[in-house]
Amino acid sequence: MVDLTGLGDDVFEGTPVPMRRGSMFGGQILGQCWTAAHESTPGHPWPVSLHAFFVSAPEPSSVVTYTVERQRESRRYAWRRVVGVQHGSVVVDALVALSALPPAAFETVLPPGVRGPDELDPPDLVAGRDPEVVGDYFDHVTMGVIDVRYVDGPPPVRIRDRDLAAEQWLWVRPLSPVVGAEVGAVLALLSDVNLLATPLMTMGELGDGVTTYAASFDHDLRFYAAPAEVDWLLFHQEAVVVAGSTVESRARVLAPDGTLVLTVTQQGLVLRR
Repeated sequence: MVDLTGLGDDVFEGTPVPMRRGSMFGGQILGQCWTAAHESTPGHPWPVSLHAFFVSAPEPSSVVTYTVERQRESRRYAWRRVVGVQHGSVVVDALVALSALPPAAFETVLPPGVRGPDELDPPDLVAGRDPEVVGDYFDHVTMGVIDVRYVDGPPPVRIRDRDLAAEQWLWVRPLSPVVGAEVGAVLALLSDVNLLATPLMTMGELGDGVTTYAASFDHDLRFYAAPAEVDWLLFHQEAVVVAGSTVESRARVLAPDGTLVLTVTQQGLVLRR
């Protein structure tokens, strides 16, 4: 999902992986933006930040062409602008910062009482227990490449139980091993997993694409660690603003030992059909 084909002169193509609801996952676009920036910056391999604007909705059946502009390159940092285009329309406009040195670790502690992923049921068991409530929700979230475990239950179950608190804790990991250069790209992809579900829950909505749907348009990602591999990560997601159709979410992402891996802020729209 984050691989690109190089076309030369800092131009790349990425193939969409369609979601069940007929779109392209924003996290895949973020991961491909990171890959494009990283490929053009061999002397600065470490992720610092990524700020992306989703300008138009991508089509799930056409490749995205990414063009990298080399904004600046210093001894410590490099900045790359990455613009993704489909059929002449800009899909994403992103600024990526990279560093020649790894980030300094910032350690915190996991909140007491938060159960680990091995203590929580996998998606198939959760869906099998409440098939009429959960439906295909996990298929939409995991896309067949991600494992996710909700500490307090997935959004469909919480909405049924009228648990509309403006936060959620969830463990997330890729199903395939991720090491080396792909780590930054996959962290960028994972940063978008279920992020707008938290403000949707406060409204009692799922964003199912039938009655309501959510679209992110501003995604701000900052890296505070660059693990050698990506395994289980604990997401703490909060709804910061719910104002009419405009919502804003933020998240902290922690490694199992408490190391802060990244922070995310996202603004989006929630629309009713």
